[in-house]
Order: sequence, then structure tokens, then C-alpha cells
Amino acid sequence: MRSEGDTMPSLGRGLFILSPFVLYPVVDFIFGIVNRLIAPDLQSEFDLNAAELGLISSNFFVAFGLSQLPLGLALDRYGPRAVTSLFLAMASLGALLLIWADSTPVLVLGRVLMGVGMSASLIAGIKTASIWLPGRLTLATSLLIGATGIGGMLATAPLASLLEDVGWRTPFTILVAATAMTMLATLLIVPSAPTERDNSMRQQVSSFAPVFRSMKLWRYAHTHRSRWVASEPAAPTRHSGRHSG
Repeated sequence: MRSEGDTMPSLGRGLFILSPFVLYPVVDFIFGIVNRLIAPDLQSEFDLNAAELGLISSNFFVAFGLSQLPLGLALDRYGPRAVTSLFLAMASLGALLLIWADSTPVLVLGRVLMGVGMSASLIAGIKTASIWLPGRLTLATSLLIGATGIGGMLATAPLASLLEDVGWRTPFTILVAATAMTMLATLLIVPSAPTERDNSMRQQVSSFAPVFRSMKLWRYAHTHRSRWVASEPAAPTRHSGRHSG
């Protein structure tokens, strides 16, 4: 929220402030899908079975989902600039752990940190737009969601080709650099915003109690999870064409 004395930012300035958050979903989409592409490498290098590979992959999405409630509280209390920078730092650390990993638990921890770090990719941008692009939320949301399409294009044939040429650690290093650049852009471009601390953290957290007591939530979550698992495609076999014959 903005105080009455604040001047309304121009459209150009508002879009400039939003620009780091447009980069964020691009990186997020690549982080989310890349595990499918590197699955053959991880299986070979760490001698993983299907269950272990599934655990490593799914932890990203579990951490992503579980982060949403505390993320909303943090954005209101501390603002999108500080929260986004912290989350991007966690994602960078998670990717570095994956690069340096020498065991399955380290791989799992890396993916968890990446999931938490990427969980703000959309909502932080929407929060920023509500502050710096008042009345332009539709435009901002379109830009943020559209950015995932760019991530989708980069995470398919171009990324698979790069993985074939240089292995999986070099592309992950590039992703770390892109994440760090997004974090730096957030710190340099996004102003500090007014925060909402009228209620204590305990009061804010307690407001979620009726939600968690709702059986409809848990029935929906179970149904949605079952459908997601059933529809999950197999990991791409990108090595098959290269080594055939």
C-alpha cells in the first residue's frame, strides 16, 4: 500500500520497477523443468533408482507449494524487494548445492532450496505491481505469466542441446548466474515499499487456522495431488538419440 503523500508512478517507471520480476518467472520455469532433462545424468552419476529420482524431483514442487502461505505474510510485512532478494539467494544456494552434490541428501536439499527460492516468482511480482502499477494489475499479470512462455522455450530444445554438449553442471552454473543477476537487479531497481505490520505475526499466522481446519481443503489437495501424479510425464530420454547405434 502507498501513503497519500506518494506521487503516482508513471507507467514507464512502474514497468521498469517490475522488470526484475518479469525475469524471475523465466528462471523459475527453467528450474522447475530442468530436473526432467538431467534425470539420466543424475541416475548415472549418483546411481539413483526411480523412487530416489522421483523424491529429488518432487521436492522442488512440494517446497514451492508449502512456501506460499509464509511467503504472503513475508511480502506484507517486509516488502517485495527484501523478500524476493532473500528467496533468489536461497535458489542460487540450492542450485550450487546441486552442482557440488556428492550424495542424494544434498541433491534433495538443493532442490528444496530451489523450490522455496522460486516460490515467489509470480506473487512477488503481483505484490510489486499493486504498489507501483496501481490500476495496471492486468497488464502486469499478463507480463509475468507471459514470461513463463519464454522460460518454456528456453527449457526445451535449447537447454537440451546445451546439456548434450557440455553436461548438466555448466547449464546449472549459468542458471545460478542468471538468478544472481535477477537478485542484483531487484536490489538496484526495486524501491523499498511501505509494509503492513499493524497486526503481530502471531495474529497473522492464527488467521490461517480456519483454512487448515477445513476438510474441503484437504480433500481438494489429495484429489489434486493424485491427478498431478497420474499426469506427470516420464523424464525425457535425451541421451537415446545421441547414443543410438
